[in-house]
Amino acid sequence: MPSVFRDSLGIRFCHRVISFSVSELFAEKMSAIRPYDANRTLTTGKTNRLVFLTLFSLVLGFVATPAPLQGSTEFVSAMKLNGLIHGATVDHVQLSIDKAYQSRAQALIIEIDTPGGLLDSTLEIVKLLLNSPIPVLVYVSPPGAQAGSAGVIITMAGHIAAMAPGTNIGAATPVSIQGELPEEMKKKVTQHTASYIETIAEQRNRNREWARKAVIDAESITCREAEENGVIDFVAKDLSDLLAKADGRLVEVKGKEQQLNTKGLRVVEIKLDWKERFKLGLASPSLAFLLLIVAILGIYLEFSHPGLILPGTVGVLSAILFLFSIQIIPFNYLGLALIILGIVCFVLEMKVTSYGLLSVAGLISFAFGSLLLFDVPDQMFDPRSGASFRVPLSLVLPATLGLGLFVVGVMAMVIRVHRRAVLTAFEGMVGQIGTVKKALEPGRVGQVFLHGELWRAISDEPVETGQAVVVTSCDSLIVKVKRFNGQ
Repeated sequence: MPSVFRDSLGIRFCHRVISFSVSELFAEKMSAIRPYDANRTLTTGKTNRLVFLTLFSLVLGFVATPAPLQGSTEFVSAMKLNGLIHGATVDHVQLSIDKAYQSRAQALIIEIDTPGGLLDSTLEIVKLLLNSPIPVLVYVSPPGAQAGSAGVIITMAGHIAAMAPGTNIGAATPVSIQGELPEEMKKKVTQHTASYIETIAEQRNRNREWARKAVIDAESITCREAEENGVIDFVAKDLSDLLAKADGRLVEVKGKEQQLNTKGLRVVEIKLDWKERFKLGLASPSLAFLLLIVAILGIYLEFSHPGLILPGTVGVLSAILFLFSIQIIPFNYLGLALIILGIVCFVLEMKVTSYGLLSVAGLISFAFGSLLLFDVPDQMFDPRSGASFRVPLSLVLPATLGLGLFVVGVMAMVIRVHRRAVLTAFEGMVGQIGTVKKALEPGRVGQVFLHGELWRAISDEPVETGQAVVVTSCDSLIVKVKRFNGQ
């Protein structure tokens, strides 16, 4: 029988015995102060038996109390750090360190394979590694993986740095998502990053000169060259080899020297929960842009055809997901402002007769805003990864064209319905009851809500917003109404 299960049974047995003994003793003491009953006898033997059971259960409880499990700390945790480095990656590393520490793991292995990412997010991860309460082993894996740009500084920040055969590391020169930085700015950012990575290399007793070259000259080397030049601690063919070679090494954790005892330990992978997977999935500019398109279409359709509910619900949900997405990845405020301006133009098109000019202006504003939405001057570690933080033109153009066709189609349907109502159901309009949406005054055109649609309306008498009116006649797309008195 497993020791944990056996110990828990012992504890439950002791609890029940003690509870029974106390209740019996309490009952006897209470009975002693009751009036004398000839049928009741008090025996010291029973009391002695209860006392014996209580003492026995206490001893058994002490023996059965589970001590800290001997195998509970004899494992290491592991997580995978693949793809681009961004805000969601920082949260993933933070949660993994917390989980490994709380589960009393001997160490945390970070298997890394990245082409680069955001500079700010990389520095946050480095800060987490330098202040980790448990040793962190950064392992560039599997064979064929890379620790490119941002991965260089993360690898060098680990307590142990290792690489699998057939991997490479290097090319940590900062650039901008927009492309090349201005010369003065590039010089400042590069020198700052070089100084920073040198500090990390010095703290971890690794090659400072090569670390600086990786930033200044974008130098890249193989795993064997990295081992020979002191960039990493060793090359390991797999996780078992990694733990065996790390065993016995001294590392500094939170200012205290600690010896690693990792040989032969089992590896427990930290699985992403649904919230982390959801957040990582939303960290995509292209997905965020598609969510924005769905949000615009859904909300626009709901406004143009009130009462459909489903388009509005889907649109609002997509808008919320879009706002959540841009909290994870960097975005351009100007691009977002242009997109909002385009949406305002689409809404005004439904309220103002502009003969399509507002729709055209909205599409132009939306197109430029989409191109600028994720075009931010945040520093990157690799121009190759910069393209992944922008919405490609091949997606923006079809989406804008499709949105334009949708808006034109909806407006054409609205106009067709209005005209058909006048041409084929003129008599049916007379006598219909509606609600005033824009106050009516003699000589001025207002708006009324009829049959789920907004109509331009006139009246010979003033009618305030919200009052009921009845149609008396219809001329083209303008209805004539009067106040409805309920008769």
